[in-house]
Amino acid sequence: MDILSLIKSNYYFQYAEWSRDHKQIIETDLGKRKVYFWNDVNTLRWHINWRHRLNCDAFYVDRMLVTKSGQLFIPFEDGGFLTCHDVLEKRAELEGNERCWGQFIGAMLNRSLVPEARCLSLLKDKLNRTLDTFEYMNAMEPQMNAGEFQAIKHCIPKVWERIEIMKSLVRETKPAYIPLTTELLPLEKGRWLSGKLFWEIRQAAPILGYRSFCDFFNHWLAMTNQNSLISLIETVDEVSPLNRHANQLLAAFYYPDEWLRMFDAIRYQRQEIQVLYRQFANEWEMTSRTTAVFYQFLKEQGYVL
Repeated sequence: MDILSLIKSNYYFQYAEWSRDHKQIIETDLGKRKVYFWNDVNTLRWHINWRHRLNCDAFYVDRMLVTKSGQLFIPFEDGGFLTCHDVLEKRAELEGNERCWGQFIGAMLNRSLVPEARCLSLLKDKLNRTLDTFEYMNAMEPQMNAGEFQAIKHCIPKVWERIEIMKSLVRETKPAYIPLTTELLPLEKGRWLSGKLFWEIRQAAPILGYRSFCDFFNHWLAMTNQNSLISLIETVDEVSPLNRHANQLLAAFYYPDEWLRMFDAIRYQRQEIQVLYRQFANEWEMTSRTTAVFYQFLKEQGYVL
């Protein structure tokens, strides 16, 4: 049985045809639907449970549609599985809708926390990766021109400064819980449905830690302005009081992910070093701006000193 016949026999569609514009979209008598294929049943079940945990009145997610037999997926060939999801096209704007987005992020924080005994070991692994980049940088010196090498080397004191701040924040917190969520980018995955935010989780892999939230706030500031970010944070704080997350969230902001991304790209020669350095500098500046806004808000609320 071909895929479309399988879908029509298991879901309440009178007809279904593949969209010409998108290989995962089908056109049905009930509107457009998106089809996902899953090779790993554990990943699929995690996604089903994650969507269930996010179920609330404040926003919607791209739930798995129920089959005629009451299941959320259907077996596919070679041991795989297939799911169908709603499709919406009206993009959710950012500015002016900070409350809707803030409720969404607050709920993600509340519902993603899991006991994590490896918090400190994960931090140690990250620090070791950073140390490895310093060694790699010295080995790369002969392959860089003098200007490139000095520009990158000039950043090391700033990288160390952020690492030391991050380490002090983690020592103060001694975290026992950490978010396990999915990627929160791009922000264009947000849609509107009946006046509420609709978020496409898609098939994103689970991510452990606060970094996905930092990336979300960074992109929000890049696409809006400081006042909009503050309004967003205020709503997040109402839904999920940030005193519970303050130090860990700040620690994630201070961790030099931008530095590691640059060196991974240099190592695999993805782009010219000058281009990668400009990207790094722009990302570093954006994170610094977002961190400053967050820190000021947390300080004003009495969550940090």
